[in-house]
Amino acid sequence: MTDTQRQAAHAAYHAFASDIQEKRNRQGSPVFFIDSPEDGERVRLAEEFIDIVYPSGNNSSAQCYNWITRQRFELSPSLLQVIEDLRDRISFSQRDFIRWFPSPVVGEAIFHKLVKHHLLVIDLSNDQRALTHLQCSQC
Repeated sequence: MTDTQRQAAHAAYHAFASDIQEKRNRQGSPVFFIDSPEDGERVRLAEEFIDIVYPSGNNSSAQCYNWITRQRFELSPSLLQVIEDLRDRISFSQRDFIRWFPSPVVGEAIFHKLVKHHLLVIDLSNDQRALTHLQCSQC
């Protein structure tokens, strides 16, 4: 492949990726990542915004990519297991999450790690407060 052909291929790829991302952004609803949840606020795993590449060997870290923040980071085997467990849950509060661990300190640390990587979003499914916020933010 010549240098000119390679540049053309890269340009075509970037145009294609930009088009896909633009369509994805237009179709999506507003995203409410959490920075610090209010007491009792329901959150859920932001599964539709993340891709996980699973490790091939034991004790290897998985790679996670967040499509909204465009961040890629490693997930330890233990954090990957937590994410797998969260896929079975519809929504939960921070308090619920912390109770699932033998030590509240561990539960809180893992919760904050999920927040740091924007892996949790506010659950808007039955929250009238959030629906009102959505309507007002689009005024």
